[in-house]
Amino acid sequence: MSQSVNRRRDQIWARIISCNVAKSRRLGMLEHFTRTSEFSGWVKRVLALSIAAFLAIAGMQFVTAPSAAAAEAPYNPIADYIGYNVVAFDDLHIIAESEGPVAVGGKFSFDGSQTIIKQPNSPAALVVKGGIDWGDSTGTHQVNPGENLGVGDLPLSLNLTGSDALDEDSNNASVPIRVVPEDQTYENGTPRIQLNANGFAAANVAYDAAKFDPLFVQGTAVEAANELAEQSQAECQASNTLEKVDNENAAGDGPAYWIDGGKAFVKLKENTQNIWNLDGAEFNSFSEITFRNGPSSATPLFINVSGTNIDFKTNLAGVDPGSNGSSMLWNFHEATELSLNGDSITGSVLAPNAHFDKNSSNVDGNIIVASGNLAGSEQHHVPFTGKFTPCDPSSDEPLIGTSVAVDGSEEKVLPLTGGTVVDTVEYENLTVSQDYLLEGELYTPAGVATGITASETFTPESADGSVGVTFEISAEDVAAYAGQDLVVFEYLYQADGEGNKVGEVVAKHIDPEDEAQTFTVRNDQNGEEPGGPLIGTSVAVDGSEEKVLPLTGGTVVDTVEYENLTVDQDYLLEGELYTPAGVATGITASETFTPESADGSVGVTFEISAEDVAAYAGQDLVVFEYLYQADGEGNKVGEVVTAHDDPEDEAQTFTVAPSEVEFEKKVTGVKGQAVTDDPDALFQIKATWTDAAGLEDSKEFTVQPGEPVMVSGLPLDTEITLSEVGASTSVSNVGWADIIWSGEGVVDGEGLSKDATVVLDSAKDSHAVMLENETSSDGLIIIPIPLPELPDFPGSSTPGDPIEPGTPGTPSAPSYPGKPGQPVSPEKEAEHTDNVNNQDSGLANTGANVAWIAGGALALILGGAWLVLRNRKNQS
Repeated sequence: MSQSVNRRRDQIWARIISCNVAKSRRLGMLEHFTRTSEFSGWVKRVLALSIAAFLAIAGMQFVTAPSAAAAEAPYNPIADYIGYNVVAFDDLHIIAESEGPVAVGGKFSFDGSQTIIKQPNSPAALVVKGGIDWGDSTGTHQVNPGENLGVGDLPLSLNLTGSDALDEDSNNASVPIRVVPEDQTYENGTPRIQLNANGFAAANVAYDAAKFDPLFVQGTAVEAANELAEQSQAECQASNTLEKVDNENAAGDGPAYWIDGGKAFVKLKENTQNIWNLDGAEFNSFSEITFRNGPSSATPLFINVSGTNIDFKTNLAGVDPGSNGSSMLWNFHEATELSLNGDSITGSVLAPNAHFDKNSSNVDGNIIVASGNLAGSEQHHVPFTGKFTPCDPSSDEPLIGTSVAVDGSEEKVLPLTGGTVVDTVEYENLTVSQDYLLEGELYTPAGVATGITASETFTPESADGSVGVTFEISAEDVAAYAGQDLVVFEYLYQADGEGNKVGEVVAKHIDPEDEAQTFTVRNDQNGEEPGGPLIGTSVAVDGSEEKVLPLTGGTVVDTVEYENLTVDQDYLLEGELYTPAGVATGITASETFTPESADGSVGVTFEISAEDVAAYAGQDLVVFEYLYQADGEGNKVGEVVTAHDDPEDEAQTFTVAPSEVEFEKKVTGVKGQAVTDDPDALFQIKATWTDAAGLEDSKEFTVQPGEPVMVSGLPLDTEITLSEVGASTSVSNVGWADIIWSGEGVVDGEGLSKDATVVLDSAKDSHAVMLENETSSDGLIIIPIPLPELPDFPGSSTPGDPIEPGTPGTPSAPSYPGKPGQPVSPEKEAEHTDNVNNQDSGLANTGANVAWIAGGALALILGGAWLVLRNRKNQS
């Protein structure tokens, strides 16, 4: 048999055992084939290959019904949970930020922090079945769904026992939802959960048991973990299981691992699944795991760690969240206690019986645990997409595969006048002389039923054969599907002597992506090739060929080209401006029209004010367009017909003119001139503000004394906090008395403060800010005390570039006093942060724990002073 035939056989067999199994597993309807099969392993393998060879010739695809045998298909062990960053079946306490939906089956508590949704079509932001534990909570837990909820999904679903969800303040004004302890007010309720999104009602916050109760069935996850561990131990998985070898030379092409000095090294086998079965004691002994090649979609890695008490303190090298996180699954199937005390975990964590103490770093994947306390840095939502393939598939279960044909059309195109569609169903392993019923229905590729059905009863004379199911389709049936694909779904039942179905589905074929099951409805009566409505857009800014909108506002016209619309049908185009990150600005425009031909164009005009664009100075904005059918009054009807919402499309993108602010640094006092003349003197400034989406944003830049610098990208008409966060100079013995900020709209911080606030007025053509540092010197050696460091939050910010910072030497870092009685405690930055990459800048390390340095230095100073006094006394 040729290699191509072999490949085709393998591909078809893979399809046989794959379709619809993941869903069946989630319904809890599957068991191991080995529990029910009476065939020995070699008989099953021979029979499987025989069927696959037959299918390669027939060109058909077969699918088993949900049954014991179907468990042998590739499946995602945590498919039920990949929409959530964290799922806890019991209580959960969160200190660290979660960058994906959080679902809690028990009590939820928090120390501030926030939940940010980043994956599109998320089912919710925060789901709590057991209620809020206010007594164990502090501060405000921010919930930021952005634009990433699925259609019809709500951000909050909470058990409100002992809580109130409020969407009006004390003045009865509508406000974003806030959840507070029962009988507390919107303004004063604390601790609290704050939803940072508009358009949602407090009445809809109550926990939706029908939707979310199935998620919290702990036994489903326990079974998935145990089944994965059990299937991973099968002898037929030996070629995919990491073997422990003596050294790298013995590893060959993998899969293998070896130990050297307490460190584990891993070599994966490419383009197949890899299984690593580890004893918990051995895993706990690793100080580091280094991957010679990382997991990928073609090379998923399943790590099964036995043992009840797991301490994940090992560092992971050679893998990263972006390239490998979605293809790694850590299965702690026996763990009751799991702790993270080392580096970040790359990959998803399945530990359904465990309490998870996350004490450090990140987890870059899904987290499925019994309960937990999530501290450390963050939880990053990197959904696991790998599929585990059990070996030794059976072939004694009924199988069906279908191939559709349209009478009179080799291209499988049905005219709008209707016609006959015949679905030929190939079957295998049926019971001879048993009556069967095939029920077919047409679906859209999105899985929406059309209501167009057909059926056929038959009694097979042999276990394998075929039968046709005929659909007689009228013009009325297909009118709503002009230009669309339709897919035949088939369900096989046993039947009684009168053709009535008996019992559950025996087998089915319901793959919406199967071309063999698919045909097309013609777009019009004239033989035009089918095609659905399409739109494309091109934006222009009045008066600017470069598509730059001035900060005074102006007119932006989005020209929408359309194809395949229905003539004389009213349509509505709704446009909105978005940032390239997909954050809505709230700036909208719309246009109704009635096309005289199927193809054409129409303009959507945005009249944009200075106030509208003030917050987006220097940023790109993208026009998203959504097309709806409309009634005679211009109101939209039904769902979106088509959309153009590509944030990376340059044709849809224009730019808001940047705001430029001149910053000038002045150093005065005893050492002022010396620092000013120092070519290495450099001061780091951080500007922070809350953007139009309610998220914190920031920008960092550097200034040098006496050299004004122009800074762009700061928002207008928005309060900006300015802070000097780092400094360096080659001048010795420098002490700082105060930082004084000045300029129009600038409010200097009180007392000895390094902070100020400023509001840049959009009505002004220019903006300038002056900051003055006062120096002093007492002749002693000054011990630099670095400023508190801005926390490093991996995955939450994008470093930017400093504005012409020069190249500083290796100076000491002058320190700044804080406000009396007010220790500096920087808040955690949110998304869209524009930081400076200053790893080699020579600026002060503004986050190190230097208490021991300061204490030691103080001791040295006091000791030196004592020696001087003693010496003078002796001399006298």
